[in-house]
Formats: sequence, C-alpha cells, structure tokens
Amino acid sequence: KLIIEKNFKNKINVFSYPYGTVNDFNDNIKKIIKENGFFCAVTSLRGVNNMNNSDLFELRRIRVNMDDNLNLFKFNLLGLI
Repeated sequence: KLIIEKNFKNKINVFSYPYGTVNDFNDNIKKIIKENGFFCAVTSLRGVNNMNNSDLFELRRIRVNMDDNLNLFKFNLLGLI
C-alpha cells in the first residue's frame, strides 16, 4: 500500500482481493485490511450491495460486458439478473 501511494502520489483507500472468491478472504484478513488503512474491499462475487447493511470489506460487483446495453445494466443493478 505504501509503495503504491508513494509511486502514484495518491492515497489508496480501496483493496481488491486477488481472485476475490469466498476462499480468498475471511474475518482475520478483513481485520488486517482495516488495520492497514483501507476503507473497503471488493470481491469478485456477483451481486448488489445494500447501502445499509453490506459488509464494506466484502463488497460484491456487477459485471459489465462490452455488449451489455443500458437496460441490461439496469436489470443487473436491480438484482433481476
């Protein structure tokens, strides 16, 4: 984290788990990430996050492909796909 911040002269607040599957993180790893100054962490797990109760260190993602259109993106955001 410090090397990246130094090289880019920018604060790094978000962590991305390598591979990001359920086997790549646990409560202990999330604790270490928090203790090292990260605000949140993203997984590669598909889904929508709830602003009120999602774990900020276990955030899910919506995949967007080049051939996706706006309606498909909206459906993904709503959790319909």
